[in-house]
This record gives sequence, structure tokens and C-alpha cells, in this order.
Amino acid sequence: MSDLIQFPRNFDSYVQQAFLAFEGADLTATIDYAEKALSIQMDNELFNFVISLLEEQTDYQKAIDLFKNYKAYLYDSHALAEEDMLFVSLLVKAGHFDQAKQQIKQRMIEGSRSSDHQHLFDILDYQLQVIEKKEEENKQREIAAIVAEFKSFEILPLYKQFSILRKLEKLPLLALIPIAEQLLLSEKVHPLFKTDICQLLIKQSFEGSLTIRKESFIETYLIEQLKPIEKTSFYQDCIELIQTDIDLESASFLEANLFLHLSYYYPFENQAFSSPNAWIESMLGYNTSERDAIQLAEEGLNQLGSV
Repeated sequence: MSDLIQFPRNFDSYVQQAFLAFEGADLTATIDYAEKALSIQMDNELFNFVISLLEEQTDYQKAIDLFKNYKAYLYDSHALAEEDMLFVSLLVKAGHFDQAKQQIKQRMIEGSRSSDHQHLFDILDYQLQVIEKKEEENKQREIAAIVAEFKSFEILPLYKQFSILRKLEKLPLLALIPIAEQLLLSEKVHPLFKTDICQLLIKQSFEGSLTIRKESFIETYLIEQLKPIEKTSFYQDCIELIQTDIDLESASFLEANLFLHLSYYYPFENQAFSSPNAWIESMLGYNTSERDAIQLAEEGLNQLGSV
């Protein structure tokens, strides 16, 4: 005979305590006891009662977690039953928009097959409109927050500038261009950060001109005519010379520094360095014609060493 003590299943006891807590207006305790009861025995009436309380408390995430624990089959459902509609509604309220859209679309297929489901189909269509509206609101809030951060960008330390700069790619061109205009002209923005901005504008196919200032260089460029660094003639000519005429060990050293030096001066690489061959020879110590430009780039790059 086993010495283990067999504890009784307390479903009824937990249900009773849940409703006593409910009568005492203690919703937190009500939900806690009801969840304990559900963990022992699934009961649809009790489940729906808990979900209604969680909705009342706007704890939509916890309601979704309960669906995940006890009605996970709904994730694969195409039905338009009451529980399906409630599940979709909770996903929307909780802000799980991608999941909600997926769940809505797989049920709209079913709803489109019969006019009997037209009302439910219309509800799902409305939920999609709600999602689109909320997504747009969230997007506009995020854009406004990012734009606000850039108002103090130039006075921030480099590590904070670097962190904020990553957010530029989230901006639409309409919001990005005024910021890019300001930063590309500023003497307080690191040259490498300006290169990142230029590369982003190229990636987003911006068709327009902007004035860029780096070190002693300043010029207005049509952004659509700029190329990514790896596709510039200076870079490609250097790579060809390195791969053709340089030993393997020196080639690795040159290729690693080439991209960094060009990134520092881009798009002024042809003004900063007299030629690809001169840059290579200066890097290998054969001449000193590019020494000052190389040293300036190295000093600037070292500023970002700890960022």
C-alpha cells in the first residue's frame, strides 16, 4: 500500500470560494479561485465567467492566456462560433494585431461562403478596420516620439546619438528628410553617422538633393545619383588593385580599413584621397601623400571605439 497521501480534488470547493469572493466584490480573489478550479476541471460556464471578469478589468492579456491554456484549438479554427468571435475580439483589445488579422482572415473565408454568416462576416470586417486604425495611431505616435528625440540629437553624447540614429529607418521619408537635412549639415554630428543617413536615403530611394558637410568638404548632392559605398568607383578600383597586386596578409588589412576610411569621408572620398593607388601606397608605408587624410579618419573612427 502506498504511503503517499491522496489529496481530494477541490473543484467544487474552489468554485464555492470563487463565488463567495464575488459576492464580497473581491474580483482578484474570485478570478484566482476560479482559475484554480479550472486547472482541476474545465468548465465552459466557469471559463466564460472568468473571461467576463477579466474583460471588466481590461486584463485582456490574461484572458488570452486562458484561451491559450484551455482552448488552444481556436488558433486553428475557421469557425464563427461565439467563442471564436470573443477570442478574436480579445486579441484586438490586447493589441495583438498580427495574430488578430490572421485569425480574422481565416474565419472570413468561412463567413464568405454563406449569406447566413453575413452579420458575423461584417463584425470581422469591422474588427479589421479597428486594427488598421489602431496600427496607424500607434505608427503616428512612434513617429512623433522619434522626431522629438532628434530635437536634442546634436547635444547628446555619441553613444546616445548612435542609439537614436538606429530609429531613423522607422520614419517615412516625409518625416526623415527634415531631420536628414539638419544632421547632414551639422558640424556636431559624426561623419560616420552622416554616412549612415546617406545610405538610408539611398535605400529608401529618395529623389532629391541634400547638402552634406564633412570636415572641410561641403557640397549639394542628388541623393539618387549616390551609390552605396561598395559600389563607388573608388572602392571597386581599390579592391581590384588589392586583389591583383597585394599579398594576402596585406590585402586583408587593406580591405578592412578601406571600407572604414571611405565610410568616414563618403561621399567625398575622391576629394579626401587623390587616388586608390595613392591610398594603398600610403597605407602600406610606401609614401605619405595621404597620411593627413588617413590620420584624420583614424582619429574620427577612434571616437566611436567605445560606442
